[in-house]
Amino acid sequence: IISEDDTFWHHDGVNFQMMKEAWKTNWDRGRYARGASTITMQLARNAFLSKEKTIVRKVREIIVARRIEKVLSKGQILELYLNIIEWGDHIYGAEAAAQYHFGKSSRNLDWSEAAMLAGILPNPNRFSPFRRLQTARRFQRRVLDLLVISKIIDAQTAEAAFAAPLQLRGQPNLTTPIPADSLTTQPTEVEEDSLFATSVPGPPASDSQEPAPADSLK
Repeated sequence: IISEDDTFWHHDGVNFQMMKEAWKTNWDRGRYARGASTITMQLARNAFLSKEKTIVRKVREIIVARRIEKVLSKGQILELYLNIIEWGDHIYGAEAAAQYHFGKSSRNLDWSEAAMLAGILPNPNRFSPFRRLQTARRFQRRVLDLLVISKIIDAQTAEAAFAAPLQLRGQPNLTTPIPADSLTTQPTEVEEDSLFATSVPGPPASDSQEPAPADSLK
């Protein structure tokens, strides 16, 4: 949540301010350089729509996301998202991603591994640690920094996680030093349709929405 959609607990499916900023950036650069899909919008696209980058699809994505927010709780949306989001070619969901990258269940990931998976999520093929380890490590560090900012972990835990050898499936222990001055928690251009967090508001005190019936999205 802190790296993909920092307003997840508070929006109604769409972050119009971020969409406005993304569209301005894309217009100024004359190409698709920045996305603005919330977690709910990504769920709508992956579950119900195509991945073509058109205005029509984006409008449909907004409509479906708003509908999802009306019938599902935030917890249900997050659970569905984590089970269907793509982490690479034919790799769907957090459990499959953990098995593919680290050969273990997602419930057994440590901070280092979890931050790596979260960091590469905006474009897992392009930022795969099997192909571009140093780039993947930069995004891993960014997520760890956001965890510190949000007070989920302390700085010592983040440093230990970043320094820990990375055991990718079928690979030897890997460490790639990254210069300290190259690390940042600011958004990085990734040419993918997601939000980037720079602040980390937490969930509301309670989620009053009732579970929706299974066929309520029809």
